[in-house]
Amino acid sequence: MSGAAATGRRRGVGGWAVLGLLLAGLAGALGAPARAARPPAAPLPRWTPLGSLAQGRAPAPVVWAVAAWPPDPQVLFAATSRGLLRSTDGGAHWAPTALTGPVLALAVGPDRHTLFAGTQRRGVWRSVDGGLTWAADNQGLLTRDVRAIAVAPDAIVLGTAAGVYVSGTGQGWGLEGLGQLSISSIAIIGDRPLSVLAGADGGALAQGALYRDLAVTTGGGWQVIAQGDPGAVPVWTVAAGPRAQGQPFPPLYEGNFHGLYRSADGGATWEQLTLAAGVTWDVTCLTVDPANPKVLYAGGDNGGSSGGGLQRSVDGGSTWTPLQIGLPTAAGGDVVGLTALPTRPLTVLAAYFEPGPRTGGVARILDRSAPGPVPLQPAAGGAPVTVTVVSPPPTPRPTPPRADRRPARSALALPDWGLPMGAAAILVLVFGIALGVRRRRARLEVEGPP
Repeated sequence: MSGAAATGRRRGVGGWAVLGLLLAGLAGALGAPARAARPPAAPLPRWTPLGSLAQGRAPAPVVWAVAAWPPDPQVLFAATSRGLLRSTDGGAHWAPTALTGPVLALAVGPDRHTLFAGTQRRGVWRSVDGGLTWAADNQGLLTRDVRAIAVAPDAIVLGTAAGVYVSGTGQGWGLEGLGQLSISSIAIIGDRPLSVLAGADGGALAQGALYRDLAVTTGGGWQVIAQGDPGAVPVWTVAAGPRAQGQPFPPLYEGNFHGLYRSADGGATWEQLTLAAGVTWDVTCLTVDPANPKVLYAGGDNGGSSGGGLQRSVDGGSTWTPLQIGLPTAAGGDVVGLTALPTRPLTVLAAYFEPGPRTGGVARILDRSAPGPVPLQPAAGGAPVTVTVVSPPPTPRPTPPRADRRPARSALALPDWGLPMGAAAILVLVFGIALGVRRRRARLEVEGPP
């Protein structure tokens, strides 16, 4: 048999085989149920830097926190190293407020209307008109360095340079412990009873830097958490997501010098999470979607040098995706503050720091690719918690001397009693000298010269 005939026969057999396969596939397709086409994955959102925070000729200040006013989401606030800035056009333009000096923390009160600002050395301030005016309320505060604010349905909790303070209304504060620590971050575990997670980055860290109290104001007591705080390293941030329907606890997260940790049982046990690409930068800020506990964002820095970034998880922290497109951090900056707003699509605000020019800024995304809301457990709520407000003792002040109402005298004039008193003083001086000489002589006669 020639090679050509053999080749042609093989080709003929192959053609019939292909035809059979096509017919079998067609029959299978006709008999099998139709499968729904998988929709393409939504593209990741892009960050949009907002307007410059620079005021006048000064460079833009460092930003520590950002917030929006719920009645009007176009009203934004930036807590900066030089004061609180306010925008009424969604961040396109910023203007200073009456709060000057470092502002470290921002929060919206339980009524979704009142704003709270924590400052360095000036205590906590409150606004009820969208940030137009501010009033200080430091009754009961023994320190004026307010570093973190967390809000429960019936309480406001402060993290300060010397412990945790609680108020039911934001008017009058009670110290609830951890006075030996500088509290960097606060998260609410539950509201009935009030349960709090607190992280510290200064003070007596040898005893621990991560604590929880499951019954604040009712004698629960703070418990040090060692598993989520390896080696008592400083804690930069803690966060709690919303509590999904049917779940006993909300998810808790902690960012510290060693990375990112998660707890699903109210802080009793913790597991370390791995960010995308195994990055090891410090996790310095966290925020969770208010309507979905599975969606969270983590920002980090590299000690003020290049190497920070931002990532997102849509499965409660099990897997992560970099989310930095449009951020200056993609060129080496640091993310230092995050806030997720209760909007659809989900709005996230990020505060960033650029190590090169050493300036700060704010960026925003509309995250249309994030999963939507899920059913949540309704908050128990109730009457505001009650605390014991202890006012600090007043600082003693010297009593000023009474003003002399008599007519002024010449600098050279002696008072009416000057001559008699002067003569008496001279006599006392002469008598003292004589007495001293006599005693000196008696001592030399007894003891001899020194």
